[in-house]
Amino acid sequence: MPNKIDYNEIIRRIGFFRTKANLSARETSLRLGYSEQFIKRIENKSVELKKHFA
Repeated sequence: MPNKIDYNEIIRRIGFFRTKANLSARETSLRLGYSEQFIKRIENKSVELKKHFA
C-alpha cells in the first residue's frame, strides 16, 4: 500500500517547489495552463483538489 500524503502536505510541496524554481504564481499558471487566480486559490486552500483516475 503506498504512503498517503495529506492535503496540507501536497499544498506545502507545491509552494516549496514553486519557490525553489523561483516561479511566481503567474509564471506557474502560464506553464500549467491555469489562471493565476486558480494557483493562488490552491495555495490558499480555498479550492479542493480532486483525485483523477485513469
